[in-house]
Amino acid sequence: MSNISYGPHSGQPEGAMMSASADDTTVHPKLSGRLDDPGRDLRTDPRLKPRLRAALAAFGLDAAAGPPPIDRTAAPEAIVEFVGESHAGFGGLYEALPNDLPGDDDSVEFSTDTVRGVDGNDITLRIYRSANVTGPLPCTVYIHGGGMTILDAFAKVHQRWCEDLAATGMVVIGVDFRNAYSAEGMHPFPAGLNDCTSALEWVNDHRGQLDITSVVLQGESGGANLVLATALKAKRDGHLDAINGVYAMVPYISGGYGWTDIRKLRELPSMIENDGYFINCAMMDVSTPRHLRQRVGSVARRRHGLLPQTHRGRRARPGPRQPRPHPRRRNDLPASRARGLLRDRARHQTIRRQPLGALTTPEDHPARRHLTAERTPWGHHMIRGKTYAKR
Repeated sequence: MSNISYGPHSGQPEGAMMSASADDTTVHPKLSGRLDDPGRDLRTDPRLKPRLRAALAAFGLDAAAGPPPIDRTAAPEAIVEFVGESHAGFGGLYEALPNDLPGDDDSVEFSTDTVRGVDGNDITLRIYRSANVTGPLPCTVYIHGGGMTILDAFAKVHQRWCEDLAATGMVVIGVDFRNAYSAEGMHPFPAGLNDCTSALEWVNDHRGQLDITSVVLQGESGGANLVLATALKAKRDGHLDAINGVYAMVPYISGGYGWTDIRKLRELPSMIENDGYFINCAMMDVSTPRHLRQRVGSVARRRHGLLPQTHRGRRARPGPRQPRPHPRRRNDLPASRARGLLRDRARHQTIRRQPLGALTTPEDHPARRHLTAERTPWGHHMIRGKTYAKR
C-alpha cells in the first residue's frame, strides 16, 4: 500500500502516525487498523479500550462483522426483507445491552406528547427532564440513529442516552420519526425529514410551556444525517432562529459504501481501516437504497419506500424541492469528531458559522461528555463515562 494516496486534505488517513529511522530523514506513515493488517479486527486492534473490547466480546461483536447474505444486485423484496431482519437484530441487541448500571441517576422523568406532522400523521415525542432541576433549561432535540431506516426513539439504548443527558440538567426531547422501513409500511423520503421538521417547529412554538432557553439538534449516524438536513431545511424555509446549535455525531452521509477499494483509499480510507468493526461497508451498502433508484426506478421507490441516499439530479418524488438527506457541500456542514467506519466522512466536514450561527462541537455542546468508549449511544452504554452540563 505504499503507493496509495490517502486523502485530499491531510495526505494520509486520520489517526496514522508518522515515523522515521535514525539514519533516514524520510517520514513514513504508520498505518492503523486494517490498513496496517487486513486481517485485523476489534480483538487485535490496540487502539480499542480493553473494557469496551470485553463488553463487545460478551455479545460476540469483537470479531469482524460478517458479510450480508445479499448484495445491492438483489431484488428489492429481498433488500426490504434484509432491512427488516436488521431492524429486529439491532433492536434485540439494544434490549440486551446493560442499560441500567449501578449509580445511574433515577431522578429523570419523562412524559409523552403527540404532535401533528405536516403530512397529517402523528409524531410521538418523549420529553425527559430531571426532577432535581428547576427553572428554564437548555433543550436537546434528539434524533436517533439507524440509517434513517431501522430502530426507533424508544429503544433502550436511545432512551438511556436521553435520560443521561437530561440528568445533567437539560430537557431532552426524543423524536420518533418515520423510518424508511417499518413493519407497518414504508415511508419514502422526505417522510422522516418532515417529521423532524414538524417536531422542531412544535418545540420552538412551545418554548415557554417547556420552560427551555435554547434548542440544540443532536443525533448520531442516520440521526446525524437528519439533524443536518433539518437545519438546512430550517435555513431554506426561513426558520433558522428555531435552532441554537447543531451537533452531528458519526454522521451517516456518504453513500459510498459500495465504492471500489481504490476510491475508498483515496477519498475515505476509514472505510477500509475500520471495515468490519461492529458493522461493515457491505451491510451498509445493501441498506443504502440509492441503488434502488438506479436499478428499478420510481415504481419500486414508491412501492418499497426506501430512501435514496443521495439526491442529485432528479427529485425523489414530485413536489417542492427538499434538502438532500445528507448535504454534500462542505461549507453547509458542522464539524464532528467521528470515529470508526464513518470517521473520514466527518473529517471532510467544516464549520460554517454564518448564517447558521455558532454550531456546536463536542466541547461546545451543553452536555459535554468524558467517555472511555466511542462517542455513540451504543458505546456509551457499554462503557459509561461522566456526563455533565456546561454551566
